[in-house]
Amino acid sequence: MPSSSLFLGASTTLVSALTFFAASASAASSTYYALDTEYSGSSFFDGFTFFDEADPSHGFVTYVDEDTASSSGLITFDDGSVQMRVDDTHTYNGSADYYNVNGVGRPSVRISSNERWTHGLFIADVIHLPTTTTSDGCSVWPAFWTLGGGTWPSEGEVDIIEGSNIQAADLSSAHTGGTCTVSQSSNNMTGISNGDDCDYYDDGSTNGAGCGAFDGGSDSYSTFNDNGGGVYAMLWTSDAIKVYFFPRGSIPSDISSGKPDPTGWGLPFSIFNGPDCDIDSNFQNHQIVFDTTFCGDLAGATWTSSGCAAKYGDSCSVYNGDNPTEFSEAYWDVNYVKVY
Repeated sequence: MPSSSLFLGASTTLVSALTFFAASASAASSTYYALDTEYSGSSFFDGFTFFDEADPSHGFVTYVDEDTASSSGLITFDDGSVQMRVDDTHTYNGSADYYNVNGVGRPSVRISSNERWTHGLFIADVIHLPTTTTSDGCSVWPAFWTLGGGTWPSEGEVDIIEGSNIQAADLSSAHTGGTCTVSQSSNNMTGISNGDDCDYYDDGSTNGAGCGAFDGGSDSYSTFNDNGGGVYAMLWTSDAIKVYFFPRGSIPSDISSGKPDPTGWGLPFSIFNGPDCDIDSNFQNHQIVFDTTFCGDLAGATWTSSGCAAKYGDSCSVYNGDNPTEFSEAYWDVNYVKVY
């Protein structure tokens, strides 16, 4: 939450959790957000639970528990940051039935924060996004997102980072279980709309794409790794949910100093707001999620239209299963995640 009072304290909640109630009396006009929880360093994973069940998005993936991830090198801590990898050594039977089955596809990691929030400022400094060694990303579907409780999507979902296959820019989307049509224009965001209806149950049908926008630049996704990564931020209030991206060389100094002030960031690239979307009734009790899956409801569904089928054959899962060395670059490298 934003703070303008002078207080310095510490909390042992989760990983290196600190609480800053900020701004000195001599700078009372400066308001920034108070740090609630930080995930970083060698204790990064202490604040997360590892998901080891069948992929809800029906990917060709085997999600493993923390012990397996650690012993097999899928999670590591190196040079001050944490890595979440996928198996890049073994082949897997891409012709086998993997729908709603855990244990058939390529091993990977999905983690969810133990803490949940309603409202806040979420900031992630990411060095590397999962892709393929050819950098086209075919069959790979990484995401950094927040998810509410209950039956999906009754308390909402916001995808901060999401992409698949040959995708140029980051796609930030939202999914709701109730009426939510957002207002998108060049007056309130810089991105390119990918739909304004967030309601999954719209008109009795299912709207899996949700609502959202693509960032305007490739440095948010396809050339992200070449540029040294960057910072993603989500500002969530009762009025709106806003998603920002800052490339490595353009990170605001207030973020770097740990005193973020979104009022100076300009327009977000994606926004969820408007008179036809009640934010508080549609988005509640969110936990942070990182995952890397393959094929499934997004990368599999767009395998042909993305151009991957023309390059690698008709089957996303067969390509993925047969080519382990393609996935040595399919890893997350994260400096930190902070919640204010």
